[in-house]
Amino acid sequence: MRLYSEPARTAWTTPVTASMPMIEKKRQTGSGGGAAVLERPAPLIQPGTAEDQPSPADKFKVMLFNDNGNTREYVARSLVQVIGMTESDAYDIMTMAHKNGMALVGIWNLERAEAYSDQLKTRGLVSEIFPVE
Repeated sequence: MRLYSEPARTAWTTPVTASMPMIEKKRQTGSGGGAAVLERPAPLIQPGTAEDQPSPADKFKVMLFNDNGNTREYVARSLVQVIGMTESDAYDIMTMAHKNGMALVGIWNLERAEAYSDQLKTRGLVSEIFPVE
């Protein structure tokens, strides 16, 4: 019969590296081993902060135009799914486009504005980007 002592189990944390921004991996202690717990990484840029705002030379507005081919509900749902806005905001923008012929969806940097406009167009909506003056 062999007698030996087991090493003490301790919690450990892996260092955060560039490939794992803000992710902390922990090992739970216990008799049956442990499960790894991954925490959701914090966004690198919080929406609505100064870092999220484009510089004045980089601002582009995404405009939504009224069309007779899509229902108002479809337009509002597309805005929620593509842009990630609230249903209330999406309904307000859809109503403005319906009544006035066009509505401002938002102002972003060029890459994001192009991406949003292209995704709206893919869904059959009429959308364009324009530089902010």
